[in-house]
Amino acid sequence: MNLNEFLNEYREKVNKTINEFLVEKEEIATKEYRKDNAEFYRNLREFMLRGGKRLRPIAVILAYKSVKGDDVEEENIIKASTCVEFLHNSTLIHDDIIDEDSLRRGGPTFHVLYEKVFSYLPKDRAKLYGLAFGIMGGDELFNLGFEALLTSGFKGDELYEALGYYIEAYREVVNGELLDLVMSVSDYERLLIDDYLLMVRLKTAALFEKSFLIGLALAKAPEDIKNIFSQYAISVAEAFQIRDDILGLYGEEEEIGKPVGSDIREGKATILVILAFKYLPHKEKQRLKEILLKREVTKEDVYYVRELLKKYGILNKAEELSESLIERAKEAISSLEINEDYKELLLALAEFVVKRKY
Repeated sequence: MNLNEFLNEYREKVNKTINEFLVEKEEIATKEYRKDNAEFYRNLREFMLRGGKRLRPIAVILAYKSVKGDDVEEENIIKASTCVEFLHNSTLIHDDIIDEDSLRRGGPTFHVLYEKVFSYLPKDRAKLYGLAFGIMGGDELFNLGFEALLTSGFKGDELYEALGYYIEAYREVVNGELLDLVMSVSDYERLLIDDYLLMVRLKTAALFEKSFLIGLALAKAPEDIKNIFSQYAISVAEAFQIRDDILGLYGEEEEIGKPVGSDIREGKATILVILAFKYLPHKEKQRLKEILLKREVTKEDVYYVRELLKKYGILNKAEELSESLIERAKEAISSLEINEDYKELLLALAEFVVKRKY
């Protein structure tokens, strides 16, 4: 089975499991609470099933199967794998509030959805209710991830260890978000690539790494295999985020599911911004800083930044860094003594990250 076939097959299975789990929560809310509560779970289900690559639950499944092989009962590991997708979507809902985004995967962000639900209220009141429901939505998805893992059918020390990774992942994501916010209001010229990579390791790589470790814990894998998977996952996730930063400025809105240039509008310290302040001439740095600090960034500003970073080779430098991280990941996984078919899938997954367009 090639990577696309594997991704498509397990994306469908993960989506089916998520759908069934949230339908059950909606039915419980209908019986025990009110229709508003049932609608809340229906909206969470719609938000989660709009799209998404499902790379994190697939990482859980890949890690588990790379140790256990194909001769396993899949139902338990697929349900367990959904825990990291619930956690991931929890952070997306909260992230959209922090970034004041209105679009996610081609639809309204969760807090904006509820702002529209309460649009009959005064504008400031509707906005407050939207934020409140966004906070609760993110919180409940984190909670549902915990429940999905606990009720997946695994028991004993392996489940306890997997829960520990789940908790660690969320803590590290929170600390990564904290750094992302601080870096976005810092002096851009003082930020280092190492600052960026630390933020990414916490905000993005932590959950990807812990997804693999959850799968390995449930498979009772030895420590040396976990250590190599950690190296692989962190390098792939760092490359993934760099690619995300690139697509955020150079991608197509229909493919990435959010407005192109939103990172520039939010003044985010992406890898492109950090490299720009390292390599651009003084005059261009000052112009870039003015745009990043503007209250209203125009389309013309975004196009100017796009061309500026191309002209001075900043885009190329970011792409080269991403590719070097992928080579490091491939070296790590190549040394593993695991099922060869799954090793090939892991190598192909690394390649997919740097070539993706969404």
